[in-house]
Amino acid sequence: MLFDFSELPLQGAAFSRQPMTLLDVDARNQLTSVMDICAVETGDHNAVVKWQKGQIDNLLAHARLRSPFWRERIGKRASADRLPFLPVQTRADVVAQVASEGPLFSAVDQMHTELHLSSGSSGKPVRFYVSGANIAFNGLRYLAQYFLEKRSFNLNRTQLVYIPSDSDVGFSTIRDMSWLGPFSRFISSGINKKIRYIKPNMEALRDELSKEPIGYLVASPWIVELMMQELEAEFFSANGAAMYIPIVASPDAELRQKFDSVNIPVRGTYSAEEVGLIASECSKCPGFFHVAKSNVVVEVEPFPGFGAGQSRTGKVLVTHLHSYATPFIRYDLGDIASLSPSCECGHNGPTLSNIIGRSKALLKHADGRYSVFHLRGGQMAEAIELDEYRIRQTTLTDIVVEIARERDISAEECETVRSLVRKFSGDEFNIHILSVRNIDWGESKKRLGFRNELLARDL
Repeated sequence: MLFDFSELPLQGAAFSRQPMTLLDVDARNQLTSVMDICAVETGDHNAVVKWQKGQIDNLLAHARLRSPFWRERIGKRASADRLPFLPVQTRADVVAQVASEGPLFSAVDQMHTELHLSSGSSGKPVRFYVSGANIAFNGLRYLAQYFLEKRSFNLNRTQLVYIPSDSDVGFSTIRDMSWLGPFSRFISSGINKKIRYIKPNMEALRDELSKEPIGYLVASPWIVELMMQELEAEFFSANGAAMYIPIVASPDAELRQKFDSVNIPVRGTYSAEEVGLIASECSKCPGFFHVAKSNVVVEVEPFPGFGAGQSRTGKVLVTHLHSYATPFIRYDLGDIASLSPSCECGHNGPTLSNIIGRSKALLKHADGRYSVFHLRGGQMAEAIELDEYRIRQTTLTDIVVEIARERDISAEECETVRSLVRKFSGDEFNIHILSVRNIDWGESKKRLGFRNELLARDL
């Protein structure tokens, strides 16, 4: 690929004034790291596979040396060719290893580590450690995608984050002069606008989004669907939205079509708190995600009762190549997807598609079948007045729907919600409606509209 710096909006002081020096040390190191990432993501397939095997060798050797837990799992030989035969790592395995051993770095290593929590979207958040190197790499890997796709740096970035706000209008706004993080001293960019919301007043939110061009819209599909109840897709186009980047979950076909109708591309990412970026959506083939080869190796394992006859469809297992503080090796994310060796666009590298999301977003039937359950927030909002909701499968025959708002739900409203849920679940389930003032989300950062508690226990 060609790095054409004539297209980069460089800062006036981008270049160093020191003799025999072109870039300041920090800028040079950051740019070198991005070029390294791009080399792995776009380089010769055989060379990249060889590099990945070397990284797996290093990770397995480190885990085996530092951890009795991993020594028992890996055995006598820490080699990449044994990776497919190692046991699948579960969340319970992570909990046990971290509780008994902590981070696999000692004071001698002089490596900064931090304790993190998983998103909790598949159950109680899992504690794990990351190194300072992980944190730096994750930031650079996301920025590298802008170089890989030649996205404009001049655009603003508008992110909506589900965080409680004390504001009278249900949201608050923070503006920074740049969204480029470590590159902000080297490359100019649009402003970084972060809107923290919990129960936003839609008229006020519309006015806030109209103050500056939106640029890159970064938000969960649920808040966008709620906005679409009040705003037409043309509003986003008229206010400078150049791309929609969904987070937390994938948008459905209807929401994508609304953005397509006003020529706003949708570019999703597939990631996990534990390992960072897993895959980025293809710019030419929507719904296909190129695996981030510089960060992870992805496998799929057959999932009983789902995808029968599709040998490459199953549970997603991820090996994080840089997870030295807490290793993630053949880690079960709880997601289901299809894995192909290449993409229809011509990309020669592993590609994920048919990503259903967390396997907890499946209904489990009494006969052992699984089916996708995807009732959108917009559909719930159309059916009943609410602040928020949560749907849980609690047994093979029972689904509980929690509706949060200030006043109680009438019998007629209960039946409306029950009928709506049955459209997606079928008639075999008992639908229980609970009226609550607030939903207890616990520690979970992802407030998922649906959760299968049977699978949360089983997997």
